[in-house]
Parts: sequence; structure tokens; C-alpha cells
Amino acid sequence: GVIARLEAALKSTNMAKQLGKKMNIGPALINPVNSLDAVINNKKSVLVKDNQSIYLEAVPSVGSLAPIKKSVAAHPAAVPKFKSNTEVFVGMLSKREMEALSEYQKEAQTALGDAIDRSSEAENRVKGKLEEVGLPGSIEGDQCEEGISNEMWGKVVRANENGGLEEIRNLIVEKEKLAAMARKMLTNIEFCLQQEQEKDESFRERYKDSAAEVSNQKYYLDLKKDIAHFVGMLDEAKSADEKIMVHLDKIEIKESLQLIGLRREELDSRLPKKSSKAAAEANPLIEALSSALGKLSAEMERREKLTAELVELKRGDRKFKELLRSGKNSGEARIELLRVVQESAAELSAVVEGLGKSLEEVLELEKMFQEAREGEEASKLRDLYMASLNKGISEFHKVHAQLVEGISFYKELGGQIELLQQTSEDTIYTRGLQRREIQMHHTRRLEQEEQEANDALEAAKLEGGQRAGKVPPPLPPKPSGLNLYPKFPATEEKRRLDRPLSPKSMPLEPRLASIVEMGFHPDTAQRALQEAKGDLQLAIDRLLGNS
Repeated sequence: GVIARLEAALKSTNMAKQLGKKMNIGPALINPVNSLDAVINNKKSVLVKDNQSIYLEAVPSVGSLAPIKKSVAAHPAAVPKFKSNTEVFVGMLSKREMEALSEYQKEAQTALGDAIDRSSEAENRVKGKLEEVGLPGSIEGDQCEEGISNEMWGKVVRANENGGLEEIRNLIVEKEKLAAMARKMLTNIEFCLQQEQEKDESFRERYKDSAAEVSNQKYYLDLKKDIAHFVGMLDEAKSADEKIMVHLDKIEIKESLQLIGLRREELDSRLPKKSSKAAAEANPLIEALSSALGKLSAEMERREKLTAELVELKRGDRKFKELLRSGKNSGEARIELLRVVQESAAELSAVVEGLGKSLEEVLELEKMFQEAREGEEASKLRDLYMASLNKGISEFHKVHAQLVEGISFYKELGGQIELLQQTSEDTIYTRGLQRREIQMHHTRRLEQEEQEANDALEAAKLEGGQRAGKVPPPLPPKPSGLNLYPKFPATEEKRRLDRPLSPKSMPLEPRLASIVEMGFHPDTAQRALQEAKGDLQLAIDRLLGNS
């Protein structure tokens, strides 16, 4: 029954290995299974050989074996005690509540219409018009007699607190380094997979049908699809990087960015002086224009806040759950949320309409302000200078945000590529184990065939010698495929040893020979050993007892 038990164990290890291939499990779990499989195979081979030569017992089927007594493989752990006030299922909605939330989201979309889009368009229109006329730079240019205003200097300080131009340079270097590293990793993965695929094809060609299961192209195709996907993402990111660099190479952008790297004294010295006449004519309008800009800025902030609230209300899940926890049912929560959405949408529409009126007021005052300063070259130069400084600050924050976003993207992409690399390494390692296993199986099969051929030859010689007293003719030569190594020229000693043995000079199995030397017939000695199951002393005792 031991051989049958080992066969059952081999079935289990084979199932484990097949599952490992299917699930692409790494070597840490598969290696112990392969080692156990090798030990079982070796043990089984020894027992099968002994049984075929000595015991000659029938091996029972695996299904006929008695079940092994079950034993505890793991002890149950103690269940942790939860506090009585712990809400385990907080935030989970019932099916009816989920349906109510889904219905609300559809109704909210209808109620909002294009309110959020119109809000964004209004913001872009206001910012575009202000930039077009040079606001608020023209006012800031007139607010300080001797240099830039404290407010403007505060903007410059905040930009430099984020690292200034040196930080921009460092971020560009880091981003390029991460991009190059990601592309290099993908190139290495693709090269290794290609090499492994060629090994599989060569191995399959060499071992023919024995290696048919190795040539599973699905794994390679899936991995190559992942590589192509990541390469496409890298190409898109590279295109975005190039646009940023082209933008930074523009002369006006370079000049604007260089201003934020100067000290305040340097900025003040570059600001053109304004004439007293221009100051006297423009000062009455500065206060009105500043007030109008403050009102416009407050409306812009209100618009941004309302837009963010409506985006949150459009999704609605958080507010919906809050209303449910307050005691309302799903229908009441839906109606309450729709009421809030409609009120907020109406308020946003009013704010957007007010933005248009406030912008018209600002533009009208700006026109009057510029007319009062018309003909003053120094005022125009001050406006251009302040506009350039404002643009440099704005460009710094925009480029800084883009570079930080790019670095975050490349880091996340690098993490995904590392996972792909680990998967590829596990696949390559698994394929190598498969090839080695098939190669070992092929070698064992050839050795077994050779051994069987030799055993058949010896058995034929023995049987022929015992029955007819003659040595039977030699068996046909072995197939050429079994000649794994080159043959050396035969020596005289080898020729002597290779001569056919006469029946009297043929060697016997050691235990059988010991009994025959005592005067018993070989057949009698063979039967005695079989009955004693290979025990030499017991066989001798039985023969002596019978005699």
C-alpha cells in the first residue's frame, strides 16, 4: 500500500504545480512543492524496483486505500470582541436606498443642466479679459511711488518659498530621470521576455511532444500587451513634457520667470518712475477701480465655492448618507437634496450673471484709467513691467504644479512597472522550472528504456540458459536516440568482459547466489526468497526446515 500512497501524494503535488502555473504563483511557494515531488518520485522508484524484482505484490488502486485519519492543521483563533457602540456597517446602503440615490443623481443632473459648464466659461472669460487689459498690473504699478507694492512683493516671496527657479530646474531633472528609468525598465522586461520566448521555442523544437505544454503563448502575449500599454502612456507623458519645455523656452516666459528670482531692491530699481502729472490724473480712478476689482474677486470666490458644492451635490452620496443618519427615509432624503441642488443652482446662475455686470464695470473704469494716463510713456512701461512680473509669478505656480503632477505620474507608473517586472520574473522562473522538469523526465525515460532493454536481454539470457542450456541470440541494437554520449574504442579487457556468459558463469542475485551455494536449486531458492519477502535468513530457515 505504500506505493499506492506515494502515487496519491504525487497526484496532489501535480495538482499543486498545475495550479501554480495557472495562477502564475511565484517560486517562493512552488519550490517546496517541486522538492517534495522529487523526494516522492525517488522513494516510489526504489520501492517499485524492489517490488518488481523481489516481492512481486499487486499494487492496490488509490481509490481502494483506507482514508487517512484527519488531524488538526490549524487551531482556531479567538474572535476579537467589538465594542458595543461600534457601528460595523456604517455607510452601507440597502438596495432600496441605492435605488433612491441613483434616481436622485439622474434628477440632479437634469436640475443642474449646464450650470457648472456655464460657471467655468464665465471664469475663463473674466480671467481672459483681465489679462487682456493688463489688470491688476496697471493698478499695482501706480499704487507705489518708489517701487513695487508690498502685495506684489508678497507674491514674489511666496513663489520663492516654493523653491523659486532652482526648484523648477530640480523638478525638471527629477522628472526626466524618472521617465528614463521607467522606459529602461520596460525595455529590459521586453528583452528578457523575448529571450525567454525564444528559449521556449528552441526547447519545444528539441523535445517535441514532451514540451508541448511549455509553449503557452498567452502569458507572453498578455505581458507584451501590458508593456505596449505602458509604452503608450510614456509616449503621451513625453509629449506633455515637451509642451512644457517648449513653453518655458519662450523668451517672454523666460524673462518673466527671471524676475521672481531678483531681490526687492533689484525689482524696485527696474520699475520705471511715474510722472507727478500722471499720478494726479490717475489717482482718483485708482480707488474706484480697486473697489470694483475687489467686488469682482469676491464674486469669483463665491462662484468657485458654489461650483464645488454643486459638484459634490451632483454625486450626492455623502449628503444622502448624512440625511439617512439624521432619521430621514430614502424618499425624504432624495427630496431634500433636490431642493438644495435647485437652490444652489439658482444662486450660481445669479452669481454668474453678476460676474458679467461686474466685469463690464471694471473694464469701463480701466478704460477711463488708461485714458487719464494716455501719453505717459513711463506709465505704460510700469504697466508692462508689473504685467511681466505678474505673469512670471503665475507661470511659476502653473509650471511648478505641472512638474509636480508629472513626477507623481512617473512614480506611480514606475510602481506599476515594478509589479509587471516581478510578474515577468516569476513567469520566466516558472518556465525555467518547467523546462528543467521536462528535461529530467525525458532523461529518466531514456534511462528507463535503456534499463528495460538491458533487463530484457539479461532475462532472455537467463531463461534461455536455464531451459536449453544455450545463450539466446542478442537483442536488436538500441535505437540511436539512446546513444547520448560518444563511445570509446573497446579494450581487450572490455572485449573479454563483453563476451556472452555461459549459464554456469552467469552471476546471480547475491541473496539467491548464497542459497544456491548451499546446494539448493535456483528455482527453489527463488521461491523461498519470494515467500520470505526477500528475507535471506528466513528463506534459509524455511528451506532447512523443509529438508
